[in-house]
Amino acid sequence: MVLLSLFSASVLGMGRVNELCGIDSVKTIEIINLPAYVTTLTPLSKEGLKRIYKHKVVVNGVSDFYAGEIIDLLQMKYFRKEENNDIRWGVDIVSNKNNKCEIYFDGFGECGSVNGINVCFEKNEMIDWIKKEIPFLSQEIGGL
Repeated sequence: MVLLSLFSASVLGMGRVNELCGIDSVKTIEIINLPAYVTTLTPLSKEGLKRIYKHKVVVNGVSDFYAGEIIDLLQMKYFRKEENNDIRWGVDIVSNKNNKCEIYFDGFGECGSVNGINVCFEKNEMIDWIKKEIPFLSQEIGGL
C-alpha cells in the first residue's frame, strides 16, 4: 500500500511522447550521447550533456522510410514524474514545419524528459533503434 502511494504521488499524468512533441514529419534528427563508461561526479542534466557529450550524429533530409520509423517510435507511452535523472542521450527532432521535439534519456532509456517535461517511459525502443541504425553508438567501452 505504501509503495502504491509513493508511486501514485510521483505520477502526474500519462500519454504518448508525440502528444508532447506534435511531430508528423522528420526533416532533421540530432543525437548526442555520453556513454555509461564515462563517469561524472554528479548526475548529468540535459544542459550538462550538451556541454560534454562524446558522440554527436546529425542527419539532415531524413528519408521517408526512416522518418516513418521515427514517428512510430514517438508513439511510446510515458508518465510524468518529478525527479531528474542522469541524462546520457539526447535526441532532437525537427519536423518539416520546423516543430522541435527534444527527448533526453538516462543511460537505460527508462526516464528523462520530453520538451522539458520530466517523464519515464513505459517501453522505450528508441535507444535500441539508434544503436541498430548507428552501430558505433552501441559501443560499451572505448571506441570512437
